[in-house]
Amino acid sequence: MQWGIELQTPQGGFPQGREPIHSTTLFTEAAGRSVLVDYALGSPDRALAFADDVVRAARWLGMQRPEVSPEMVNNARFTHRMWSMAAALAYGAQIANDDSLEARSTEFADQALAAETSEGIFPEKGSYDLGYQAASIVFGARYAAVVRDPVRRARVVAALTRGAIWLEGRVQEDGSADPSGSTRILKERDRYGNVKHIPYGMVAEALASAAWLSHRSDLSGAATRVVESEAFKKYFTPARP
Repeated sequence: MQWGIELQTPQGGFPQGREPIHSTTLFTEAAGRSVLVDYALGSPDRALAFADDVVRAARWLGMQRPEVSPEMVNNARFTHRMWSMAAALAYGAQIANDDSLEARSTEFADQALAAETSEGIFPEKGSYDLGYQAASIVFGARYAAVVRDPVRRARVVAALTRGAIWLEGRVQEDGSADPSGSTRILKERDRYGNVKHIPYGMVAEALASAAWLSHRSDLSGAATRVVESEAFKKYFTPARP
């Protein structure tokens, strides 16, 4: 994490790369979660070492607006990015006890909630995508974990549960997942030029997180099937030269 912080600008962002807002969001979400975990585990010194940096990044994110940022306009096509921004800002809000960051976090969460279809799909590029459906649920669950308003938390959990039930419907008996019709995976390439495959780790985490939030044993069972599947094992087995 220190290496990443050293790339941060005084304003709080990370300008490297083609999508600095998205990159800053992912770093802030991961770093913020780490800081909160350190606090929870009774390691305040380690948490304090990065807390101010995380808050500065979150405040930079909170200032980004679609009226002045083409990247923010583009981000609206990807529901998982709304959830990741909601989580990143919520972590910053909790670390700094900052009401303005919490309000901005709520705005992004509301955009994600409004995007969900009646079937439970969190759209990516206008339709469903198996892999990014899982990403929406994972980031949404991380956001839900720090929401203080019980009414809001219940609304988020209900939405994520609907999304997880849709995702569960794509999990086969052998634990593999059906990506047919997805708008992004198996079509797009990642930043290293590799085709985006089914992210089995994300699928398992999405189902397990939704199971924990909703207390649904069917979702827990689906997560177990995924983790125990040959597809999951193959996904995490390095290719031999």
